[in-house]
Amino acid sequence: MNASTRWQFVVAATAVLCSTGAGVSYHRTKARPLCGLPCYDYQHGSVSPSVTAQSFTAVLVEQRVPFSPGVPPAGTPTDVLQGATPLVLRERVKYFQLPVAQMQVNHCSLSRVALTLHESGSWALSMRADQNPWMTGQDNEVSTPVQLRGAVSALNPPIPPRRLESNGLKRNLFIVKVRCYAAYPLTETLPALAPGKPVLFELPVQEFWVQRGVPYDFWAAQGLPAARQYFDLIDRVEVEFSYR
Repeated sequence: MNASTRWQFVVAATAVLCSTGAGVSYHRTKARPLCGLPCYDYQHGSVSPSVTAQSFTAVLVEQRVPFSPGVPPAGTPTDVLQGATPLVLRERVKYFQLPVAQMQVNHCSLSRVALTLHESGSWALSMRADQNPWMTGQDNEVSTPVQLRGAVSALNPPIPPRRLESNGLKRNLFIVKVRCYAAYPLTETLPALAPGKPVLFELPVQEFWVQRGVPYDFWAAQGLPAARQYFDLIDRVEVEFSYR
């Protein structure tokens, strides 16, 4: 077969293939990707058991009678009322502290918890949060010697049972709730048998992430109309702590 004959054969074969495929269309279908999660509210992980602590009785920073806008407080000097001296009204401030140094749930803990309420209705919440605080070595790995279990002897005392294994958790979501009470000056010794507490209002739930071995200083402030309305009645707060 010479060159010209070969090219004629190629052209004829191409023509046959094109004629057989004429008028034929090819379709491709692709299923729509669907999420594998159910249509219900998705919650990752579970919330731990919570611990609660009630504060000391409120401490009032400045003692004075409440004032109304445009009305000077009782006892204001005459020269101030006449305008010789500018009238400066400092709002009253309450702060609350817990009787415990630390609130701990497994490997997560809160400390230095304090709440400040202003007469104007603003509040400020501060605390320190820790997750696995003993993991402070390189890359936040365990920095203390690992204790191995073995026979109990004078040189090898018994090792207490291990708690929840949490060294592999790099971070946790801390959940803090604060409730404000009125006319409840006593702490509870038996919460299950204690009477109901008059909750005037609850602060917005605070949620934040805490890294393993990295202390986190939390601070939040916000205005709340209920705090202004019930400022004079609030004498104690309760802090509830859990994590996810």
